Amino acid sequence: MRIRTKPRGRRGTIIPFVAIGLVAMMSFCALAIDVGMLAVARTEAQAVADSAALVGARTLNGSAASNNNYSAAGPAAVATAANGTILGKSVQASQVQTTIGKYYYDTIKSKFVAYPIDAGSVNDAGTNWSLASCTVSAAGNTAFSAIMGAGRLSIKATGTAVHRPRDVAIVIDLSGSMRFSSLLGIPYSGDRSTNNPDPAYPKFGHYSSSSAGMYQGQSVSTVSGYTYYASNTTASNSLSMNRPAIVADFFDGPNSSNPAFTPAGAGDSEGFVSGDRPLRKQGNGSGQAYATNFQDVNNGSTSKSTTLAAAFESTGYDSAALGTGGFKGYTQGPGYWGKTFFLWPPDPRGATTTTTASQHNNGAMDWRQRFFLKSDGVTPVNDNTLLWASDGDWLSPGSSSTYKINYRAILQWIKNTGPNPFPAKLQAGRILYYNKIPDPADTGLNTRMWGQYPVTDPDERFWKEFIDYVLGVCQKGSSSWLTSSASGSNIVSYTGYGDDYNWGTVRISAKPSGQSMDYRDNPSRPRAHFWFGPMMLVDFLGSYNMTNNFSDGRFAWMPGTAHEAPSYACKLGILGALSDIQNNHPNDQVSLIFYSTPRESSNDAGARFNNVRVPLGRDYSRMKDALFFPPSTLADGGASGLPRMFDAGSIEVPRPGGGTCFAMGLMLAFNQFSSEPTLRTFNPYPAPTGDAGGLGRSGAYKMVILETDGIPNTSATASLVSQSSGGANCSYYRIRYNSTNPSSSEYPSVANSGDNSSQVTSQIYDIAAKLCAKDTDPTPGFATSRKPVQIHCIGFGPVFETTSTNRAAALTTLQQIERIGNTQSSTTPNAWLPDYKIVTGSDDAVVQKLRTAVINIMQSGVQVSLIN
Repeated sequence: MRIRTKPRGRRGTIIPFVAIGLVAMMSFCALAIDVGMLAVARTEAQAVADSAALVGARTLNGSAASNNNYSAAGPAAVATAANGTILGKSVQASQVQTTIGKYYYDTIKSKFVAYPIDAGSVNDAGTNWSLASCTVSAAGNTAFSAIMGAGRLSIKATGTAVHRPRDVAIVIDLSGSMRFSSLLGIPYSGDRSTNNPDPAYPKFGHYSSSSAGMYQGQSVSTVSGYTYYASNTTASNSLSMNRPAIVADFFDGPNSSNPAFTPAGAGDSEGFVSGDRPLRKQGNGSGQAYATNFQDVNNGSTSKSTTLAAAFESTGYDSAALGTGGFKGYTQGPGYWGKTFFLWPPDPRGATTTTTASQHNNGAMDWRQRFFLKSDGVTPVNDNTLLWASDGDWLSPGSSSTYKINYRAILQWIKNTGPNPFPAKLQAGRILYYNKIPDPADTGLNTRMWGQYPVTDPDERFWKEFIDYVLGVCQKGSSSWLTSSASGSNIVSYTGYGDDYNWGTVRISAKPSGQSMDYRDNPSRPRAHFWFGPMMLVDFLGSYNMTNNFSDGRFAWMPGTAHEAPSYACKLGILGALSDIQNNHPNDQVSLIFYSTPRESSNDAGARFNNVRVPLGRDYSRMKDALFFPPSTLADGGASGLPRMFDAGSIEVPRPGGGTCFAMGLMLAFNQFSSEPTLRTFNPYPAPTGDAGGLGRSGAYKMVILETDGIPNTSATASLVSQSSGGANCSYYRIRYNSTNPSSSEYPSVANSGDNSSQVTSQIYDIAAKLCAKDTDPTPGFATSRKPVQIHCIGFGPVFETTSTNRAAALTTLQQIERIGNTQSSTTPNAWLPDYKIVTGSDDAVVQKLRTAVINIMQSGVQVSLIN
């Protein structure tokens, strides 16, 4: 039997394998550690580069004067990088390389490119510096890799940041309620009552009556839900609102800084300054009440045979028995009232000439005979029934049974009888209202003003229209006048402080034989009409009621620089916001848009704002001017000539008036965001490129800022062209306006359906939804999944005061627009708007609040972002 023995082992043979394995294992550990260090270093370097690029881009601004702060951007990026560390070591300036460039839109490629980073990019001189790129390099010893012969690591990281490009439409409300607090009378339409806070007003004669209604004081009125602050027509600082008087917004000629108007002072305790004071009862007895008619003066007698009546019939207001101190032919009122020839009873002395047709002044002391002629245009009027209806209302001229206005005599009186309250020329807000007061010696003046409508000479037309307005009449056509007795068309009720009123017993009688008139005659008494002065001139230019009373569709003619409230404060707030956008958002492009009731045909001359004020871009100088001045003056400041009051383009002056039509403003914004190339030149030169739209930048964020002072009440319906020749982002609404050929323009269908009617609001919500639709939707809008369109709303002015009865309805509509516009997620009723978007208070306060609201909106979200 064999016995097997265990073989003897070889001691130590595993050691070499262990040694070899340990080297490999240590190498792998070193590699893992060093790779980790490299990853950390790269992450840290990228963070440093990104932070430096963001700071560098943020340092760039929109100031062209400082070259967008170009020189400071690179150092700011380097300083930011130097605050960082890589693997515990501070970054040195020598490790940082910066590039300042531009992130601009290539219209040919329809995309944004980065200069000088992208191949083929160019230094586009028309765009701002808006890009900062920072490259951070780092090198150092490895922890263990030197064992393997790799003792150094080297990394490089680049961050590129840009001002995020946005296309912004600022949409401003210039509907009529934006001047409600500057109306001389209220409400805004129909018969008016006084809204006057100016204590300088007449208290003599019939103005001593408690029915005169000449003064409201500083109170606030609410009519049909609308709030009216006391007017600033002639009085400044109403209710501490710090509103300058509008009469101070006018100057005595083109390029003049001399005020056009000078107040006459307060006068005596009755506001009487100079001229003829009305007669008192009992023979103009001292201390007696003012007389309503000559019967009162004649001690209650209707007889001509009394000593007092005989003296009056022969020598009128020069009669020693009346003690008037002599007849002047005018009465001068206090402040800005100017002067009037209305005096009751009128001086009975009639015309002293017979060839009145060739004379501007027939020598009459009787203002009826001096300033009004019978229908033959020759014979002076001395019969009250030709001037007043039986109910005391002032009649309109033009018929065989009434009268003609002796414009020549009135102009001669304005210029040569008593003080002349008007300058030789009148200009405001780059509008030349008149270049001269017509010469009353012109023998053809009356014939032109009677027979041709409208009068073609702009100076003659101004004075014809103004004289008519002061007299309380309105010519609608060559032989058509408003009828004073017709319901709702009494033009007297539309002027000044409102309709004439009765003082005593109204009576109008045919002229008795042998005396100047029936001594019992007593017409309705004028409040502000018959007063020729700055107050009525301003009321004439801003009359809300006159819009629909003319066949040529005229509108109010106030300059855009007038301190109408609350629109002027709105303009100042937007003005400040535009400066901030210009200086702090170099890659944003802005369009300025106004809205009210738009035109619905080429003949609809009474509406406006069918095209934007300034198309999408960075022409901030034009935008700021557009807030105040007519479009025709924006290119050269009016150097090529100032528009006249009746020019066709005058309707586009940025003055408030008309209905509140959100829809038109939103459709104009839609077209501005469109990239459709055919829109850019639809409105040809001299309109700026993009006036009809087409300058929207594909890839830019889209934002609408919608300001309103109230509730929408007007719809504007137009078809939507879904995509066009340019493809994506090229939809547009058919509301394109061609200013050189209005008949070729596309007009919406317009309807005033009432405040917040479902027809109006549903249309607004639909347009907002189309704006915010994705560019891939069946009806494409301008949003992407990463870049939603935003609509911000700002509630401005008295409607949004907590005391307003319309506040809830107005805010509810704006809340829904913001929900559609991705700027409000709340579905809670009455959540409404953030407080900073509700702008109310005094004018000084709302200017700052509105500016701040727009600034906050523009600074919302990410302003500077990394593109790699």
